[in-house]
Amino acid sequence: MKKFLLIIILMIVFVFSQAQKYHPLVDTNKLWSVAHQYFPGWTTYSDFTKFQGEETIQGNIYKKVWTTTDTTLANWNSYGYVREDTNKRVYFRYWAGGPDDLRYDFGANSGDTIYLFSDPMGNFLVVDSIDTCILLSGETRKRINLSCHGPERNSIGNDTWIEGIGSLYGITQSGTCLLVGDMPQLICFTENDTLKFQNDNFENCYVVTGIAANDPMSERIQIFPVPSSGTIFITVNNLQILPMIITFYDPLGKQILKKKLTDIENKIDISNLTNSGLLFYQLKGSNGFSGSGKILVHLQY
Repeated sequence: MKKFLLIIILMIVFVFSQAQKYHPLVDTNKLWSVAHQYFPGWTTYSDFTKFQGEETIQGNIYKKVWTTTDTTLANWNSYGYVREDTNKRVYFRYWAGGPDDLRYDFGANSGDTIYLFSDPMGNFLVVDSIDTCILLSGETRKRINLSCHGPERNSIGNDTWIEGIGSLYGITQSGTCLLVGDMPQLICFTENDTLKFQNDNFENCYVVTGIAANDPMSERIQIFPVPSSGTIFITVNNLQILPMIITFYDPLGKQILKKKLTDIENKIDISNLTNSGLLFYQLKGSNGFSGSGKILVHLQY
C-alpha cells in the first residue's frame, strides 16, 4: 500500500513539474505558417516564418527573423529581429534601429493589462483567463486568453497566446486585434520537424491562391528589398502576367498609388507614400494573376 501511494505521489510530482516547465518562444528549431488577407476581397496568401542567426543590438542578443512565400522554403527574406528575456517577455524589431516593441508577455497573470508596440493610440490587452491546451503531439501547453481594448476601454476583439507557439493570429501578428489591415490566421506550427499545431480551417500548411498549386507568387514576382528604405524593385519572372497593375494602400485601406507595370524589371519610389511604417499592395495581372502583401518602409533621414 505504501509503495502504491509513493508511486502515485511521484506521478503527481512529475505531472506538476512538467506543467510548470516553461517553453520559450524564441528558438531556431521552429517554423510557423500564416494566412494573410489584408482587406476584404483581397487575395489570401500564406507565408512561413523562422528564426535563424543572431545579432547583438544595443547590448541585447536577438534572433534574426526570416519569412518566405516559397512553399519549398528555399528563398527567405529578412523580416526583423526577435528576443526573449528572463521574465518571459518577447520583443520584436523590424530593423536594428527601430523600436524594441513588446509582442508577448508569457509571465502575465489573469487580470493583467498588457501594452504592446509603441502605440500612441493607447490600445491595450487584458488577460481574461489562463488555461491549457493539448497539441497534436500530445503535449500540454499554457494558453493565455486576452481581450483587446481601445483607449476608452471599449472591447475591439480577442487574442490567444500559446506558450512556445505564440498568437493564433501568427507568430509576429500578436495584438492584430489592436490594428487594422491584415486579418491573419496561424495555419501550422512545427517544432523539431514535428507538426504540433494545425488550424482546422486549412487542409495544408499553406494557402493556394488563384495561381497554380506549385507556382507561389514568389516564383512569378519578386519584390525587394524588404524592409525598404524608400525604393523597391519588382522583377516579373513570367511574361504571361504582364501588363500588371500594382496598387498601394495605407494601413486604413486608403489608396495612395496605382502604377502599371509593363517591364520585367521595375523600380518604384515609395519614399513619399508614408513615413516609416507599413504599406499594403495589391497586384492584378493578365491571365487571372493576383496577389497581395505588405512592405515595411524604413526611411533614412
